Amino acid sequence: MKEALKTAVPAAPTPAGRPSRQARADAEHQHELEQALAGKDLALQQALVREEVALILQPRGAGASEAEAAKKGRRANVKLDKQKPR
Repeated sequence: MKEALKTAVPAAPTPAGRPSRQARADAEHQHELEQALAGKDLALQQALVREEVALILQPRGAGASEAEAAKKGRRANVKLDKQKPR
């Protein structure tokens, strides 16, 4: 059955000779784009590693002290508001 279909449908013609200059230029451009993408992937991976190292080396109380300072400022204002006038 498959053989009958193969003989009934002629093969698609392929161009004779070597590939055109355009095809080679496209292949070179594609190769350049793939190299650029690989470079960007490497840069992204390096940035992610730097971020992770920075988070690991960050002092534990650094983020909490800023939040506490903001809370302390609000508490002081609240206490002043609740005091009786003299």
